Amino acid sequence: MSEHAENHSSDFSKVPVPPGCTLMRKETFEYTTPHAVYRVDLYENQEETFYAIAVPEDSEKLVIYGTPNFKSKEKALLSLVDKIRREGVEKLFSEKNDVQSEENELQVEDDNISIQSSTDDQE
Repeated sequence: MSEHAENHSSDFSKVPVPPGCTLMRKETFEYTTPHAVYRVDLYENQEETFYAIAVPEDSEKLVIYGTPNFKSKEKALLSLVDKIRREGVEKLFSEKNDVQSEENELQVEDDNISIQSSTDDQE
């Protein structure tokens, strides 16, 4: 990191804000996969931790991907890219998943069993 960038970050972290208020910095990126384009927002808080949020552009369904706080921008972005790789809109809403979902719904009706998705368990 350059000296200018370090000073820029430390200046931001030292800005006093009233109790109950927050000051955050936001950078915007575009992450493109073969199936979708995601708008990525990387947030930095005054404690110099980072988290990232991504939303697919031009999707009929709203999906928000997010990360926990990390001590570096790189880790926040890597975590987000990995999450999209594992759970991207092309996987969530593919025809194969639609068929599987319909089968699960039938099973639930027949057996009176509750089924949770893996995304429900993580949040």
